[in-house]
Amino acid sequence: MRPSAPSNSRGTRPELIRAAAAVFAEQGYRAATIRGICRRARANVAAVAYHFGGKKGLYEAVLHSVAGLGADVAATLGQASAPAEVRLRFYVRAFLGRVLADGPLAVHGKIMAREMVDPTAALDRVVDGFIRPEAELLGGVVRELVGDGFTEGERRLLSMSVVSQVVFYKHCRPVVERLFPEMRWDASQLDTLAGHIADFSLSAFRRLREDRAGAGSLKVGGAKRARSHAAQP
Repeated sequence: MRPSAPSNSRGTRPELIRAAAAVFAEQGYRAATIRGICRRARANVAAVAYHFGGKKGLYEAVLHSVAGLGADVAATLGQASAPAEVRLRFYVRAFLGRVLADGPLAVHGKIMAREMVDPTAALDRVVDGFIRPEAELLGGVVRELVGDGFTEGERRLLSMSVVSQVVFYKHCRPVVERLFPEMRWDASQLDTLAGHIADFSLSAFRRLREDRAGAGSLKVGGAKRARSHAAQP
């Protein structure tokens, strides 16, 4: 039986979703409380049960509300007309902004980042709906950058190396701030950090591609020399 509407429930559904998104992003699903969310939304605590059936339903509503916020990143990653290096740089900067900056897009990124280290029952939905499509697009960018001389498993590791550099600054931020108090997380700092991560990754990709190509040349040259020696009387 659906709970009766609280006296001040009218118009609170959007406010509850916005407040819950911010709280889930800041505290995670488990630490967030209905009372804290309702306090931020200035709503009666009974409103969550009335509108969403409980905390789980509210969290699912939040995931639905942020579903389209990462669409611009996916669209840019998928633009085959743009150079792969440009798309990788865009991805790194956008990812950093989503997990370290403020604003609606950052709420989406922070919730996704929390699901990575403290998964909820909604993890499968988060992976299939948000993370997997973007991961596949990033994998395509990495393939363009390193070429076809790598296995799918190797390219997957390279993609995850890019992601891990970004996620480090999200989950290790309290330690980084204590080690280097001068570090700020404003737009200029994020631009610098994104440039470093992209430069580091692209340099590694180029070196790996050159090394793999060189190894292939050595193998071909060695095979030719072996055949030549075998043909000699």
